[in-house]
Amino acid sequence: MSSFASKPFSPPEQLAGQTSEQSDVYALGVTFVDCFTDVPDSATPTDIQQIISNLSLHQSFKTFLRRMTSPMASDRHFNAMVAAEQIKDVLRDLRASALPRLDLHLRLSSRAFEDARTLFEAGRDTMRSVCDDLNSEEFSARLEENSTPDGEQVLLLGRELFYRAKRDNRDERLLLVVSMYSPTPSKLEKMRQSYFPLRANFHERMPLSSSNASASLDRLYEALAESNAHRLAQARGSEEDELLDKWQRILSLKQAVEHRREEPVPYANFTRVGESVIRFTLATDLGKSEQMALVGQTRRVITRDQKDILGEVDDVFDNQLDLYIVHGDPAMLNGKGRLLLDASASHTALARQRRALLEVRTRISRRTDLRDLLARPQESRSPNLEPNSV
Repeated sequence: MSSFASKPFSPPEQLAGQTSEQSDVYALGVTFVDCFTDVPDSATPTDIQQIISNLSLHQSFKTFLRRMTSPMASDRHFNAMVAAEQIKDVLRDLRASALPRLDLHLRLSSRAFEDARTLFEAGRDTMRSVCDDLNSEEFSARLEENSTPDGEQVLLLGRELFYRAKRDNRDERLLLVVSMYSPTPSKLEKMRQSYFPLRANFHERMPLSSSNASASLDRLYEALAESNAHRLAQARGSEEDELLDKWQRILSLKQAVEHRREEPVPYANFTRVGESVIRFTLATDLGKSEQMALVGQTRRVITRDQKDILGEVDDVFDNQLDLYIVHGDPAMLNGKGRLLLDASASHTALARQRRALLEVRTRISRRTDLRDLLARPQESRSPNLEPNSV
């Protein structure tokens, strides 16, 4: 495969003769970078990471490109379809940065006013202090998930404080701050991870233009509603990934079990204890659990004339193994040999399951909604059949 490698689009593992879907992700990432600047033919993965750092792009997009072109395959997206899903996050951040700066006008409720008096130094202008805290580069917001009867609430994060607000019922041009408090710095940063960053100017004075003030509030709610929908979709995607990762781990464990089962069991000699039963004296000592695992297995032994004797393990005790012969001539057995396990059927079954997992994960199965149905079966619906479809 390395003969098909083409610098700079080939990742390190491909140059070493190994490829995967994550190799395609690397090539796609370099193609993206090449759209913004000429990537030299001699560029290494380290060079490409530096090229990305020098691009005049939004930070989210640069982070996305760095992941796609990571020198380590395990650090990249699982495949191109997974990368396509993440680019939606990048587009969301780009839309946020492209939104016009909002001009929002505040009013404090009596409770919020009392909260502010305990949070700010005595003598400071309360409303001015609130606006100063909100008018920062760290400002972000989100909609309250459970709406209240008197209106949908907005959660705001300033430089140091958390605010709960809603559209003012008395004056729809204003955002009414209902309450506020001071989280610990660590909690504030953790909260900020799930909030939507916005550019806004908060004002303590009454708006000069009623239409502009109302339009800014409308844009605020629209942007946050879209952000909430995106967060919900992300959470659902995380649930699906967790389920599919568990499926992957189960398949890996099954593969490991099959490998252990396939280990040949050597025998030192044998005797016939019946017309159809051969008792083998094993050449290695097996633990009790290993002996129990052998019972019921179908094992085969290669004879002197290179044919197979097949049988089912009937019992294992005191380093003796009884094999009930179902096929072959025991007279052709070698004095010493190995009891083998034919696991070709298991390998085929595991390969089919791995393929099924890949198709469900990447939504390329015949039922593209299988991923959703597996993660949330309670939301599945019975198909609507045409009268003559059966």
